[in-house]
Amino acid sequence: MLRSPPNGVDRIEDWALSKSESVALFLNLKRYLQTRNREVDDHTSIDIRDLPARTVAESDIERLRQRHRGHYLDLYRERLERLVEVTRAAAPSPCC
Repeated sequence: MLRSPPNGVDRIEDWALSKSESVALFLNLKRYLQTRNREVDDHTSIDIRDLPARTVAESDIERLRQRHRGHYLDLYRERLERLVEVTRAAAPSPCC
């Protein structure tokens, strides 16, 4: 899951989660309740053919691409670079 860049609350939350299983349990319960209150059910199948089609005007397509490249692509690149960095630091070796 991609997340937005951490703000102060996210950093505190990440720190607390790394220090306490109780905090992690509380956060998971909070997420569950938020999802339940929004009537989201991940245990049902969604037939995408039944969803309404979304059309985008040709004139907006390039603008949307540029916005996504400028925002999401940079975040994705940063995430991949962090993963490579962490993996290299761990110096994994094949088992067996």
